Amino acid sequence: VANVLFLESPVGVGFSYSNTTSEYDLSGDKRTADDAFVFLLNWLKRFPEYKGRPFYISGESYAGHYVPQLAATILGHNLKSSTRTSINLRGILVGNPYLDANMNDKGKVDYQWGHGLISNEAWANITENCHLDKPGYTACVEDMIYGTHANIDPYDVYEPVCMEGPTETQYHSRYILPRSYDICSDRYIYMYLNDPRVQKALHARSQEWQLCSSLNWMDAPVSMVPTLKWLIEHHLPVWLYSGDFDSVCPFIATSYTIKDLGLDVTEQWRPWMVKDETGGFVQGYTGGLVFATVRAAGHAVPSYQPEAALVLVSSFLNGTLPPRDEGA
Repeated sequence: VANVLFLESPVGVGFSYSNTTSEYDLSGDKRTADDAFVFLLNWLKRFPEYKGRPFYISGESYAGHYVPQLAATILGHNLKSSTRTSINLRGILVGNPYLDANMNDKGKVDYQWGHGLISNEAWANITENCHLDKPGYTACVEDMIYGTHANIDPYDVYEPVCMEGPTETQYHSRYILPRSYDICSDRYIYMYLNDPRVQKALHARSQEWQLCSSLNWMDAPVSMVPTLKWLIEHHLPVWLYSGDFDSVCPFIATSYTIKDLGLDVTEQWRPWMVKDETGGFVQGYTGGLVFATVRAAGHAVPSYQPEAALVLVSSFLNGTLPPRDEGA
């Protein structure tokens, strides 16, 4: 389908590192976009045969910040003849994106209520007492629902959790829901990437690999709406997709943010197909924005529904909406 370049960013994530300790204290959205931009320019110098090829940026979760801001940095340089680059940016694709802090908080509450994870009373209390437009909304929501959550994986509310004991792990992962995604994969990834032989094969620095890194974050805009509007105004295709079992960055939060963009619908909400099954639903908007859901997928869509993810990515690269049901 395409060549893929994986970037561990910002510095300190995965095996990425800096020889300057102070740089770990300067992490933030702007720094991440600037560093990624410089990396791409240097990478193209090292591999000039890729200059000018169609280039797309994709990511998931907080990449709802990373991807649009990197795209804006590239496009901003390319719009000026004096700073034009050889990066032929053609579009962005972001899954279960964290786009707007307020809309994400509101979406999480509405999603949990709509899926029976919080009570009518809790939802009513939040709606009445927690004000989205005032500081402290997130803390207010957490206070209201504290202690109400069962042992549920928020990244896929219908997936069994990875149990601690080996017997329970085997039982849950093999016999309850036989799916392509192993719910205990985080453990296996940790062990694999901390194997000295693997680190040597990857030419990585010998260090402990961690699933999450603690960084001192300097800046993060509340909303990506202004950035997305700017990208759309400059005719860059923007595709957003959401696994509909994710409660962390739920599809409803993305739809709230899209509403704030003020775009007209050009393609009405309809199912899209993977073979003879509904893969999800899709809607098109003016300016080239597309929003798609992926049915029965959690936060990291390709892990849960790899075939549907391939159809979606292929459609994005081809510039066509995912296939419809020809019999409909």
